[in-house]
Amino acid sequence: MTHYIFAILLVVFKLILKVATGRSMNRVDILKAILNFPLDLAFLGLSFGVVYILTMQTKHHPSASTETVCLAFFSYIVFASAIALICRWSDILFNRDQNGNPIAWATGNYLLAFSVLAYSIYIQ
Repeated sequence: MTHYIFAILLVVFKLILKVATGRSMNRVDILKAILNFPLDLAFLGLSFGVVYILTMQTKHHPSASTETVCLAFFSYIVFASAIALICRWSDILFNRDQNGNPIAWATGNYLLAFSVLAYSIYIQ
């Protein structure tokens, strides 16, 4: 379980570096980083999923057919792509000063990203 905590702390550290390094920390930069953070969480989940898929294949897991592995990987890619699109859309809305809409999109995006991350941890 500790390896998950280290990975999550690494992603949070990346967020802090993205916001704080080489710039003044203003409200706009912090909010944009928060709007795009679900993509980092999705790729963390994708990384966990890929590691699981690779170890499952090398251990000759009896219940893991090639179709199951391909479907799992394809699902991760589809969800990560959807999260990337929602991040981009909420960023566009934020730039248009539509404060209500990006928050709603970001909330749904966080739920989706945490679902991908939780599933990738759960299947292991």
